[in-house]
Amino acid sequence: MKKHFSKKQVVAIIAICIIGNIMLLLSMTDFFTASFFKGKYLLLYFLIASSIFTAYKVVINYRRRVGSEEI
Repeated sequence: MKKHFSKKQVVAIIAICIIGNIMLLLSMTDFFTASFFKGKYLLLYFLIASSIFTAYKVVINYRRRVGSEEI
């Protein structure tokens, strides 16, 4: 079983995170007519933050693995 992500998979995860967050933002708010910086969108903020944090952890783990293999 493969334990580590390849560079192609990391790029795909980042792209999915960005596209998913944009689609989430557009579906949960009336993005084109109202601002989404309101208190009622707290769940949206949590979902976007957790998605970005997860993608960040994947990138950090990938860079740590690649950096240790080069030495």
